[in-house]
Amino acid sequence: MKYKIHSKKMKVTKPIDAYVKEKLGKLDQYFKDPEDPEATVFLKIGKISQEIDVTITSKIGTYRAEEQAEDIYAAVDLVSEKLERQLRKKKTSFQAQIKKTFKPIIFKKNAPKEKKAEITKRQEIEMKPMNEEEAILEMNAGKHNFYMFKNCETNEMNVVYKRKNGTYGVIKAS
Repeated sequence: MKYKIHSKKMKVTKPIDAYVKEKLGKLDQYFKDPEDPEATVFLKIGKISQEIDVTITSKIGTYRAEEQAEDIYAAVDLVSEKLERQLRKKKTSFQAQIKKTFKPIIFKKNAPKEKKAEITKRQEIEMKPMNEEEAILEMNAGKHNFYMFKNCETNEMNVVYKRKNGTYGVIKAS
């Protein structure tokens, strides 16, 4: 992780710098490429407490947390815990999405056989020769999505059907 540490009303000493890098460095495990994330850290001394504000930006997202405590080391501990919770939550939700998307195929030995296609209704219609426009009228009159007819112009069996965009299509049998 790359670090940019800034401070206001205080000097960042080597021990503070090392402690911040140590605590935030533990978050590298949540990133594929440890060189990808960049942590911007602002340290500030307030009237009552010491504050830390951390923003981590990476390819997978931006994470931000701020904390206050009586000493800066306690604030660093609190902010690193908060960031770790955010990253862990993101990781588990991402893993859940992957499991949901890619379910494994399980073959069972005694799996029930697929049911045969069952014909539940048979219908006979009189095939009188007609043109495509008449077939469309018949289809719409019967409130069907398709209609089979004998084309009077070509003497072939045709099916006219209604498409999703509201237009009509014709299938010709050869």
